[in-house]
Amino acid sequence: MKVAIYIESGLTQLVLTPEGKFEETALAAMTSLPQNIQIKKGGFYECHGGWFRQEAEPVSSVMLIVDMRTPQ
Repeated sequence: MKVAIYIESGLTQLVLTPEGKFEETALAAMTSLPQNIQIKKGGFYECHGGWFRQEAEPVSSVMLIVDMRTPQ
């Protein structure tokens, strides 16, 4: 995935450009349904077990969260 941040005239854009089928599918899913989008700050890092962890501290990452869950 290519990621670009474009800032001009008071607007900030986060641009995601897919580089493979999996990324194309993920972006298509994020844009095909109504969604709730949030921007959070926190830590996001790889753990020893091979997975990724998110926590509130240290605040070193910005995460764009696209919630596509349908209300129950």
